[in-house]
Amino acid sequence: MHKRMASIFHTVFSDLDREELGEHIDQWGFWAVRHKHHRRQSPLSTHAWGIACDLNWARNPVGAVGAMHPEIVQIFEYHGFLWGGRFSRVRDDMHFQYCTGY
Repeated sequence: MHKRMASIFHTVFSDLDREELGEHIDQWGFWAVRHKHHRRQSPLSTHAWGIACDLNWARNPVGAVGAMHPEIVQIFEYHGFLWGGRFSRVRDDMHFQYCTGY
């Protein structure tokens, strides 16, 4: 993750732990140097900037309604993240990013 995101992610994951939601997270990942949708002609993904994370990708495939726990979504959104389950173009339930208008 980007160094300026460390305290934000720390706060989010502390809140998840406090609410005992950690048992609902099997997989997590942050940084990946790649373009959006893995297309070279697209801009860099928010993962490449270290301002996004994916959770439980096995249960939340891109383009489908996944199984993300609603309280996890609520905590991320409370802290200013955009949830990929609300994307209008391609749904991405595993994805949380700390930027808009991208």
